[in-house]
Amino acid sequence: MKYLDPSKFVVRAACILLWSLGMVSPSRSSERPEWKLVFHDDFERAELGDAWNPLGGVWEIQDGCLRGAGTLVSSQPVIEGDKPQYQRMEFDATTDVNPFVFGILKDEVTPEVTVCDITPFLHCANPKDVSLDRKKRPRPVWSTGYFFQFGGFYNTRNMLRKEGAIVVDQKDAAITIVPNKRHRIIVENDEGFLRMFVDGELVFQHFDKHPLQDTSHGYIGLYFYGANKVDDLKVYVKEAREAVAAHAPAASGDAEGKLALVADGKNPAPIVVPKDAPHFTRQAAGTLAEYIEKVSGAKPEVIEGETDPMPEHAIWVGYQPVLKKLFPNIDLEFKYPEEILLSANAKHVLIAGRDRWDPDFTTAPKESFQNGSVDIQGYQQEYGTANAVYTFIQDCLGVRWLWPGDLGEDIVKQTTIALPAFVFRYHPQIRMRDSVFAYHRRARTADGSPDNNWMKYQRLWLGSLYADVGGHAFGDWWERFHESDPDFFALQPDGTRIGMNPDGKNVKMCLSNPKVAEQWVEDISKKLAINPYLTHFTAAENDGGNWGFCVCDECQKWDHPDAKRKQTIWSGVIQDYLSMSDRQVRFANRCAELLNKKYPGKNYCVTIHAYGNSVPAPVEIYAADNVHPSLVHNFFDGYSEVSDENRAEYIKYTDKTKSHFWRPNVGHSARFQDGGPGDMTLVAENLRLVGQRGCVGIYVDYIRDYWWTQAPLYYLIAQMVWNPLQDADAIMDDYYTRAYGPAADTMSVYWSLMEVARRKVATDPEKDWLKVFNDTLYERANDLLDQAEQAVADSPEIYTQRIGFTRAGLTFLEVTSENMELMANYKFSQGRDTLSYQKALDNCEIIDALIEKYPNGFRQQIQRQKSQALPFYPREIKR
Repeated sequence: MKYLDPSKFVVRAACILLWSLGMVSPSRSSERPEWKLVFHDDFERAELGDAWNPLGGVWEIQDGCLRGAGTLVSSQPVIEGDKPQYQRMEFDATTDVNPFVFGILKDEVTPEVTVCDITPFLHCANPKDVSLDRKKRPRPVWSTGYFFQFGGFYNTRNMLRKEGAIVVDQKDAAITIVPNKRHRIIVENDEGFLRMFVDGELVFQHFDKHPLQDTSHGYIGLYFYGANKVDDLKVYVKEAREAVAAHAPAASGDAEGKLALVADGKNPAPIVVPKDAPHFTRQAAGTLAEYIEKVSGAKPEVIEGETDPMPEHAIWVGYQPVLKKLFPNIDLEFKYPEEILLSANAKHVLIAGRDRWDPDFTTAPKESFQNGSVDIQGYQQEYGTANAVYTFIQDCLGVRWLWPGDLGEDIVKQTTIALPAFVFRYHPQIRMRDSVFAYHRRARTADGSPDNNWMKYQRLWLGSLYADVGGHAFGDWWERFHESDPDFFALQPDGTRIGMNPDGKNVKMCLSNPKVAEQWVEDISKKLAINPYLTHFTAAENDGGNWGFCVCDECQKWDHPDAKRKQTIWSGVIQDYLSMSDRQVRFANRCAELLNKKYPGKNYCVTIHAYGNSVPAPVEIYAADNVHPSLVHNFFDGYSEVSDENRAEYIKYTDKTKSHFWRPNVGHSARFQDGGPGDMTLVAENLRLVGQRGCVGIYVDYIRDYWWTQAPLYYLIAQMVWNPLQDADAIMDDYYTRAYGPAADTMSVYWSLMEVARRKVATDPEKDWLKVFNDTLYERANDLLDQAEQAVADSPEIYTQRIGFTRAGLTFLEVTSENMELMANYKFSQGRDTLSYQKALDNCEIIDALIEKYPNGFRQQIQRQKSQALPFYPREIKR
């Protein structure tokens, strides 16, 4: 046991999302070079010694372990010197006695309790400095730092407290203390990200914008409610690369003491990009120049390659060797996928990110992507610099893209654009983002449309992961192999291998047959021949989530006997059969192992669907590190017992996998697919949840581009997918202010009215839209829009126009609601109510006029939607 001499450290108040590090197996994470071991106690001695300071309870060394209960604090700080540092603690802990309860009075009945509190704390103050004024309630030393409460409140809650205040509270926690089990506990303050892991599973994560890190918070400790045994305790500290701002600062119109990119609308600093910059870096530099002009009136020159002489002031976009001289104190290595870096000093601005591309492979053929309809031009594996530029435009220039098109673009004009010195780093956890709005995936639609530009500026379109999480693996196998290899396919109860699907499209596979996985891996080589930069490959069973699965003896052996039972269908047979999640994950693990053998060092990954029969979490088996399931747990925006069950199963499933995708079907809750308003509160909560559970990609099936009724929801989704730990209320306050100016408060009430109404429909057992979206609601909504228009009467015209855009969405809902009643009357009259028919037809003309006036109001596949006769185009009306 010894204290190790910590090195000097640099301050960092970070706002970078280090989730990818958090998802590294904690058994290996302490070996990461940025963490330095400063204290290790293996307790191989007879006495507690002078390294620890017992503040309460009984503590002793016994059989090579620390044993005790109460509060124990390190005798000296783990942070030394005058530089702040971040802390991390790891240890093994095991409950070893019958639990007991403190504070039971003589006449009280002792409650039945379970184990409680294996709780470490970091960054606490020196106990000698903590006030113990007896006139006041003594302040426990743990309340001066971060208190990571594991198994609190009799093993029902996990909590995080900062200086005594609760910041995370998991009630009915999914991960709890198991009596007599040896748990590996890891807690850390990782540049403001507070995380707790238990046995390799993330319990919670929270970002603190103002993290404790100074030398006055240098101690660590333990609090146990009941006796535990502790072994192999290690403490690490972390050195930051440089001082980093929590947020990229907004540009100011005051140039004093700052770098002026534009001064009084003149002399804009040029933008310099590398001579060999990839397509999207050059495109982003051009976009930056356009927005500097929109803000200031002065358009900077875009220069490709270094110039001689070098400009006195410049904006440098993308990594260039000269940056080492211009920014000598900045670490220019990008260690994390998609990492972005924004910085300014007295003379220059740096906007760069991690870019990965092959100059000889800049067009990815559409055939290499699921449902690909266009080749991807300017193809890169990572687009860090482009996303850094769009972050700079949003955060530093203050531009907002509220919805596609000019009307949705909000710019605060200022003739001087000045920035203080700063450094900002960030890298996104969710790396597959274009599929959130799946109709606009890059392989489906070409660059340049208003919708795709909006996605690009929101940093959704240029993600770094592509996975076929919306598709299936074996759609053509029946045609290819049913004659040569019939044993590839699922054995049915009647002895056949085709079962309920005579054309073979959705036939299921015999997953236990090793030849199936071997053939699957052989097929991967064909995909890689088309696109050598694919990384994720689907091994998901064909569609039909609860029917036709294999019943051979070996496949059934792969099903866990304790799995939940789900209704499963075969031809002529319906049975509550075991969930097949363990079977599916075992097959994926086999495929992953074969991939690793065939392509060593490539780290290719396998995706499967947790769908239908496989929604429940696996009982026993864990997904391999390179198996990233696509979790089709539908709780995106639904209020129902099924949604609640899916959310709970999602949490359990993520405990069984290192990394995963979330692939919810939005469904039709409260007519969402017909343009009904969204539930921003619920969606924000769910996006935060999937962020906390380590999701790396989201595919939503489907959002249909009803901008005039759902735009605030889409904006919120985009912002939180880029960073799921953001404050959703702050995002929406900013949105309403920027969209509606003086009418922001009134429009916030309007959107809340629509959200609450939607929730009433979603939670109504009869799901009766017309009972809620009635004349009274529409009258109240129109009154709010009238008030909003009055509020902006003396303001710039654009606010009135945006309120008009929103009113068009309200009118759309009004006439579609009316059409539902009109067509119900028409059907009831068996076609004799021609007045209702004509009125419905007139309403369709109103919708056509709205679409013509506001083409960005409802953009997606308008004609196709008409032909499918959704409620606002009644089926009986001849168009």
